[in-house]
Amino acid sequence: MASPTSAWQWKIGTGGLVYYAHDCDFFGKDLVQVSSLLPSCGGLCVDANGCTHFTWNKGTCFLKKDGIRFSDATYYKGAVCGKRR
Repeated sequence: MASPTSAWQWKIGTGGLVYYAHDCDFFGKDLVQVSSLLPSCGGLCVDANGCTHFTWNKGTCFLKKDGIRFSDATYYKGAVCGKRR
């Protein structure tokens, strides 16, 4: 299992199934967009076939595909990004 590394302070959430951080985005690679509350976004990714990472912003959970590195996160104030463990 990869450990989170980069400038972000990665936390473990969704019952230990995802890493997440505040004020970040994983740009592109969108699989689908789902209206959701922030606490549900990581679980939606875990449950979605093909989802490897996600970004939540202003009531929308952007489920993403094709993998990502922690270092690919970019600054986006108010958003939350994460990836499956």
